[in-house]
Amino acid sequence: MTDHLPTFTRAAVEHEVRFAERIIDALAVPYDVEVDVDDVYGTYGETIARGAFEGIEKRQRRVKVLRDHELTRAIGRCTTIDSTHERGLLASCLITRTPLGDETLALAQDGVLDLSIAAYPLPGGDEWSADRRQVRRTRLFLQELSLVPFGVYGEVGAGVLAVRRPSPDQLQGVGPATPRLDQVRAWRAERRYSAASRPPA
Repeated sequence: MTDHLPTFTRAAVEHEVRFAERIIDALAVPYDVEVDVDDVYGTYGETIARGAFEGIEKRQRRVKVLRDHELTRAIGRCTTIDSTHERGLLASCLITRTPLGDETLALAQDGVLDLSIAAYPLPGGDEWSADRRQVRRTRLFLQELSLVPFGVYGEVGAGVLAVRRPSPDQLQGVGPATPRLDQVRAWRAERRYSAASRPPA
């Protein structure tokens, strides 16, 4: 795992690409579904609780979209995120008109790429079993969304729902994104927090 990656990443299970509209709609994470994961915490069963992303709607348009969770490969931003849907976390992502953005839309439309989240647990947001083989995540901070080839939740139904054309107000202010220094510093600080919050062996 490279230095800029967050605590963990999880891929969506259901998505749809509407190429002409440059928007990818996806069910990013299903709620209350256990999956087996292998990450910085080890190998264990994980469940993301309904309400884990409560409040994300307040900053939904600030959530960036990347390729392969690489900070230097920004390709767009979220237009809407719904954390209250009964199926799970729903997101709509506007992809910028760049060569990498065009490539991403084509690959997502052909089913080669899926949407993935990068998130870390907030204090008190993890409920581990006594044997540390299962965790229920109840409070998560969503760092970014990425388009990736593979992911955990692809096995249980998450993924791209649609790709479509944005409205003029959605396009306002959208262009090739370069991370600012304060963003890089924030990501590094978040990673230091995540390392300190890992569960005991």
